[in-house]
Amino acid sequence: MKDLAGVKGTIAFQDLFDDEIKRVGFSYDDGLRAGKTATWSGSLDYNQFMDSDVKLRNTPLEKMTVRWEPEVLIYTDGAKLRLPQ
Repeated sequence: MKDLAGVKGTIAFQDLFDDEIKRVGFSYDDGLRAGKTATWSGSLDYNQFMDSDVKLRNTPLEKMTVRWEPEVLIYTDGAKLRLPQ
């Protein structure tokens, strides 16, 4: 295992039936030591005229799943791992 300098990917929110509610691009460049965890807190802008935003806001957390889909891992030694879609 190697330390990460950063990661980039997509966060997919799904409802109880695994139907996609919304996809959000995400990048994290604060580094992550091998074998450790990190916590990130953030928010999204809400647009009351976008169906996906309304559904995301109105879906209870217990009826939602969140899936992390990594695209690129950048290691502290400069190596990059691009993951297939």
